Amino acid sequence: MTIKVMASGMVTCVGFNAPASCTAIRAGISGIDEIPYTEYIGGDDYLRGGKVALPQWYDGINKLADMVSPAIDECLRTVPSSQWHQIPILLGTRLQDTPNLPSYRMYELLHQIELRLQLPHHQFSQLLSYGQTSGVYALQLAKSLMTEHQLPYCIVAGVDSYLDRHVVQHYLDKNRLLCSSQSNGFLPGEAGSAVLVMLSNKKQAGLHILGIGQASEPAPYLSEKPFMAQGMTQAIRLAKEQSNIKLGNVLYSLSDISGERYKFKEFSYANGRFNSPEECVSPDPWTPTEFIGETGAAIIPILLGVALDANLNSYAPSREVLIHVGNDNDERAALLLKYQE
Repeated sequence: MTIKVMASGMVTCVGFNAPASCTAIRAGISGIDEIPYTEYIGGDDYLRGGKVALPQWYDGINKLADMVSPAIDECLRTVPSSQWHQIPILLGTRLQDTPNLPSYRMYELLHQIELRLQLPHHQFSQLLSYGQTSGVYALQLAKSLMTEHQLPYCIVAGVDSYLDRHVVQHYLDKNRLLCSSQSNGFLPGEAGSAVLVMLSNKKQAGLHILGIGQASEPAPYLSEKPFMAQGMTQAIRLAKEQSNIKLGNVLYSLSDISGERYKFKEFSYANGRFNSPEECVSPDPWTPTEFIGETGAAIIPILLGVALDANLNSYAPSREVLIHVGNDNDERAALLLKYQE
C-alpha cells in the first residue's frame, strides 16, 4: 500500500487557497514585498519577504492558527463531514531548539486550530517540530497510523512564520537574510498548508508517494566540515530504492531551495552522483519559495499541493516527481511520487 495525496489546502502570500496559490506560483507571480523591518535599527533599507495578508499584523500562536486552519478546512471539505472526527491532524512546526527564538506554548496550537474548525480532539493528533522536514515525519507517521488503526484519512499540515520579529532578528544576526549587505541569503515568508492523505493501491488513479528517504548530513549549514551533500544523496537513494522509480524518468523536482547557495550546491552535488543515463535527475528544480519566501515547516504540504495541481491540470513535465528538503540541522529528506492516470 502507498500513501495517496487526495487534496491540498494553502494559505500563502499569493493566495488564500490551493488553486489560487498554485496558479500564482505557476504563473511566476511573486508575493514578495517590503516588510516593516529594516536591516539596521534606524535605517531606511526595508527588508523584503512574503507576508500573508491577514487583517492584522501580530505574532504568536493565534497567527499560526489563523494561517493553517483554512488550509486544513480546505482539505476536510473534500470528504463527508461525518468522517471529520476520525481524521487526525499531524502538524509540522519549526524546530523548537533554536536558540534566541521565542518558545511559544506550542501545545496550545492544536487546541486553537480545533476551536476554529469546531473539531473534536483526535487522540492521534500531534505536533512534529522538525522544521522543513516535519512533513516527511508526518507522512511516515500517517502511514503507520492508517495501517495499524484503519483510519480512513490523515491530515498532514504545516505552519511557520519567518516574519516574527524575533525570527527576523535571529536570522539577521546570523547574516542569513537577503538584504543590501548579504546576497547569499533567503527571503523570509510565512504560510499554512495541508494535504489530505489515505492508503491506496498504487495502481489506482491519483498522486502516490512511492518512496520516502531520510538521512543525516554530516556537514550542515555553517559547519566547518567538508560539504559533499552526503545526507541528501543518501535520502534520494533511499527514496529511489523504495519506489523502484528510474530517476531518468523524473523530468522535474520540487524543493525548498530558498536563495542560499548551500541548498543549490547540495542538490547539484547530490544530482551529480546519479550520473548514469538511467539515474540522472533533472537539473530543473521548481522552487516555489522564489515567489512565497522561506516557509519552513509548511513547505512539504505546499510542494505536495503543487505536484498534485501540476498533474491534475496537465502541466507537469512527467508523471514522476522528486521532492527534496532539508532543515537547519542535519536532517535531509526526499520523496519520490508518481501520478497514476
